Amino acid sequence: MKVILQKIVFTLACLVLAVFMSPIDLLASRALLLHPNLAIGTSNDRLMDHTDWDTVNVFNGNLSVSVPLGITYPLTPSFSYQFSVTYNSGIWDFDQTTFSASPNKYFNAGLGWDLSFGKLVEPAASDNGLNRWIYISPDGTEHPFYDQLHVDVAEPAGDNVLYTRDGTYIRLSRVSSTVWQVQTPDGLIRTFTLNNGEWVLTKVGDRFSSYVQLDYSVNNVWTLTDNLGRQQKIYFKADPTGIYPRLVDHVTLTAFGSATATYTFNYTTSSISRPTFPGDPNTATTVLVPLLASITLPDGSTEAYTYQPAGAAANSSGRLATRQLPTLGKVQWTYQNYSFVSPNCSTSLVSVLRNTTGVATRTLIDAGGAAQGSWALVPHLQT
Repeated sequence: MKVILQKIVFTLACLVLAVFMSPIDLLASRALLLHPNLAIGTSNDRLMDHTDWDTVNVFNGNLSVSVPLGITYPLTPSFSYQFSVTYNSGIWDFDQTTFSASPNKYFNAGLGWDLSFGKLVEPAASDNGLNRWIYISPDGTEHPFYDQLHVDVAEPAGDNVLYTRDGTYIRLSRVSSTVWQVQTPDGLIRTFTLNNGEWVLTKVGDRFSSYVQLDYSVNNVWTLTDNLGRQQKIYFKADPTGIYPRLVDHVTLTAFGSATATYTFNYTTSSISRPTFPGDPNTATTVLVPLLASITLPDGSTEAYTYQPAGAAANSSGRLATRQLPTLGKVQWTYQNYSFVSPNCSTSLVSVLRNTTGVATRTLIDAGGAAQGSWALVPHLQT
């Protein structure tokens, strides 16, 4: 077995980590998840280890996996869309007010998995400790908006335009009291509309006449129609554990000719351990969650997944353990603690930011069960 060792050295100033956000700012989960120690997603402003099977944030060890569903649907030479379900191993929301951990509520395809074209979180959301609009991109990265693009550059008062400051240059524009638009540098405009108290994506389009329209008029069905008349549907069902309001059941996509391609999501439920967290003794140490067990592809083959069991080391319970491809080859992951504070470093960091959980190893296994290669991520803190 060929072993490749990847060593990641963290050279960090104690002061920088301590003041990134004040303890007051970090009282609610959205603010915590914006901290680089817990950040999820694959944003380009972070150092990532990209492979054909996954993407690992080499700073905090977050695992991201993207599973494409169907073909890419072109609308123009520069505008196309494709369905994909994305996994992030940052599966917990941490609440510093009640001192508890709960499953991240923004997943819709089982713990860690999400099928989305983007989400918009309003400032008044119960878990939004920043009191700012936040755009969650399809890969899971969270982008908060500010009145000014740069702190030292004034903006016209009352222009109803907000900006990100994470290098993505995303803009949020108010159209009306019930409509906001997210504009990205690639020229696309995502329109979010207030629907029964929830901000839902209703249109993705360019500045001309190409678009994808989303309709939610049928209960538990998302219907996407593009300007060429192609129609795709996402069907949902109830979550038996009650953690999520709905889970993806199956997706039907336009295929060649007049055919459709169906991708079916299969789930299991499991009781997993909450992270070790000094907090409320009344919070249960385990929680029952839905886990994506497999996806059945249009040809009847499957892609299957397993997860770390209850009581697993390094607070890794519930995180993705293996991904078995339709060819029966596997990718396997193990996890470890990532420490961001040395023994001699005084800090005001809350406990969940001092030690987090991230990828330790990635191993490729062939259909016969033989390991073909392994990568080790070895974080080493220097102060």
